Amino acid sequence: METLTTTLAETLTEIKAHGTKAKPINTRTLASRLDFELFDDHELETLMVSVGNFIHDIRGGLSPTTNRTGRGRWLTMLGTSGTGKTYVARKLWERWKTKWCEFMPDHGVLQRRRGYWGSWPKMIERMRSGDYSDSLQIQEADFVVIDEIGATRDPTGFAKDQLFQLTDRLIGKWAVLTGNVTMRQLGDFDTRIPSRIIRDDNECVQVNTVDYALRGVK
Repeated sequence: METLTTTLAETLTEIKAHGTKAKPINTRTLASRLDFELFDDHELETLMVSVGNFIHDIRGGLSPTTNRTGRGRWLTMLGTSGTGKTYVARKLWERWKTKWCEFMPDHGVLQRRRGYWGSWPKMIERMRSGDYSDSLQIQEADFVVIDEIGATRDPTGFAKDQLFQLTDRLIGKWAVLTGNVTMRQLGDFDTRIPSRIIRDDNECVQVNTVDYALRGVK
């Protein structure tokens, strides 16, 4: 049975993905810059629109001369595996490391903001062994990428609690999250998480299409 929270989350996700706040963007130009093949697939084109919105916003929020980052928001990419979510996240991470993290104060010494890339299953494995260093790095980072949220067995509820605490640490930060799950499945995991993913101008796009590796296979 669907919960009210999950149903509301999915409805709001659709509004955010296709709503009036979307900025004009040439999705094919962006896809070309990211070396991302669209295959004339509406799901992938919709993903590029959300990615373009995020790029527009983070570039507008980061100061070129100070460490100010503006109020960050999240881009969450969910859906079937093999659709380019992690690939896009890596491209955004590369842009952070080579462009967005840098700022030049008036005294002329180039400085770099902090970022963090993590794989959720590996993070949970470390936490279960008592190593919470990832949490400290996330707390200090201005830009965070977490790959494969929800991709872990959780018989005790430990991963669920840690994922919710992660969303607390990400509030106000620029963040990219990926997961081979749906918003409904995240809601079944913990009903609080879908709400966090879509509130405060955060955006979630669900990509349900053919695995890249299977395209052209008959």
